[in-house]
Amino acid sequence: CLLRQAAGRSVFRTAISRPARNPRGNFCNTNAERHNPRSHHQMNKKFKVGAAVGSGIVARAAERGGADFLLTINAGRMRNMGMPSIACMLPIRAPLDATLPFAAREVLPQASVPVYFGLAAWSGPRDLAPVIRAALAEGFAGVANFPSAMHFSRGMRRLLDRAGIGTRAEIALLQEVQRAGGRTLFYCGAQDEARRAAEAGLDAIVFNLGWNIGGADSHTTEISLEEAAQQARAVTRLARGRRPKMEVFLEGGPILSAEDLNFVIRHADIDGYVGGSTIDRFPVQHSVTNQIAEYKSAALQISGQTREFQAAIDEAGRYGLVGQSAEFAEFAAALLRTRAGRGHVHLRAPEGVDLQAALNMLARDPDGARPLPCLDFGESCSAHRANDRLFGRCEDGQRKSGLLHSGADFIVLQNCAAMPRLIRRKLYNAMLSGRAQRIGGRARLPLSPRLVLVSGPGFDLDWGELPLARVDYPGLRARHLDLRLILEDMLGQYLAPDRYPDIRPAAWRVLGAHDWPGNEAELRRLAMLMARQAAHKIYEAHDMRLLLQGRPAAAREATAETAMRQQLLQALAHNGFRKGATARMLNISRKTLYNRMKRFGFG
Repeated sequence: CLLRQAAGRSVFRTAISRPARNPRGNFCNTNAERHNPRSHHQMNKKFKVGAAVGSGIVARAAERGGADFLLTINAGRMRNMGMPSIACMLPIRAPLDATLPFAAREVLPQASVPVYFGLAAWSGPRDLAPVIRAALAEGFAGVANFPSAMHFSRGMRRLLDRAGIGTRAEIALLQEVQRAGGRTLFYCGAQDEARRAAEAGLDAIVFNLGWNIGGADSHTTEISLEEAAQQARAVTRLARGRRPKMEVFLEGGPILSAEDLNFVIRHADIDGYVGGSTIDRFPVQHSVTNQIAEYKSAALQISGQTREFQAAIDEAGRYGLVGQSAEFAEFAAALLRTRAGRGHVHLRAPEGVDLQAALNMLARDPDGARPLPCLDFGESCSAHRANDRLFGRCEDGQRKSGLLHSGADFIVLQNCAAMPRLIRRKLYNAMLSGRAQRIGGRARLPLSPRLVLVSGPGFDLDWGELPLARVDYPGLRARHLDLRLILEDMLGQYLAPDRYPDIRPAAWRVLGAHDWPGNEAELRRLAMLMARQAAHKIYEAHDMRLLLQGRPAAAREATAETAMRQQLLQALAHNGFRKGATARMLNISRKTLYNRMKRFGFG
């Protein structure tokens, strides 16, 4: 439904408005539309959405949402088995064996819209004519060349063509389908393949921009939305220039959301969109994940812990700690409970987290105006120095107070795993008795501070009879749901709201897949890089990968030539690919613009 809204079309269809299904499964509305190119492309404004599915339940849901046709392919079946889409190209299972049984058993009997199935020209029996005739007789509307040679490199496609099992064989296979009375969908990934399909008289092409993004194990895209729009525009003109009745569908690449599709539609007159992972993997994964999370939280709601967590999140926000995930809520609630208690604290935190904000929360100091006394048991801290710093010293009649007698509510002991054994035993005994004397002194003075013993996440500290609350600070990898909130909060410290960059969905997925060994410190370095190049407004997946490597996003434009190419693409997209407006925007002549477009292959 979102995809249909993006195209500016109604998502509601009645039995009266549903196009009749002819023997070939054609989903044109009238004979005039099928035989009159001007009627088909200028009068038919219906934007069509196809769903590449791998199970009957997804097929039924897709049809309820308004899908105009269904496509049953082995990639969809493998996605529903938990494998990535690219597994469809591996010798795991014959594509025909993976596709036809479930399509005929689960999808076809329930569908009232055309159903296509995928055939590979390089797998299965060499003579596929009997398979095609039997499938069409059973009720399938037509065939798509899937899995396809288009997923191989250009050199590999040439070798497959030479062996008689490449793109030419796929086009011949689909021509056989048309002769048998079926409709054809030709998957292609290059303009020359689209041209050959149009010249061969095929019904429709599905121009693939790369493996679909979306979901937990998806691919990331290497092209921007501007490039996707330019490619879609070029292939549509090329195909219809040779076959005006040919329908052009788009699939894959950077198109994840309805907004992404809307951007492409504004610049390319495509007939529709085919969704694979974006329809039957991404929504399922996220819906199931969220539903399970709701069930898991049901007990918390009954016990009232949800209110405690929300209060803890709100309180943590006063100290600059940002998050909404369950891991962050548990951490914030543990800090609050510890602060209200009377015992000591063992704070286990991975390297790179914002420890100061957590300490400020313990000390009830939102502005950090009163830093807590701290001793770091790092490499440079000897047992002798640590003894002096903690307990103080009496020398020559002068009394020098240590941290334990400073009057502070909390004393922070960093890297407590490296605390010398002698100091640990002396400190334990002092805290257990509640009194300690300065070095060289005689009086045993009362102790009031609470200790905050800080260590890495894997260190266990046993303090016997002393009350010790353990608080685990979750690393950024465990808080991937908080990434957007934390990064936007950090960017707000460097940029005004009107200068915030546009981070595309694929770029967010790159951040979500990153391991974050440096935690929040690493994320802050990323935010500072983005702030320094604030003029770079849009971040795609490749930009984000460069930033994670510590390189500016503009570094991908290794030469002035490639920088000019990206500038030209963005200007064309901004002006709706109108040549005159683009030339005026770039302050160049139309002839110069044409020459640049020719140089970069923008038709």
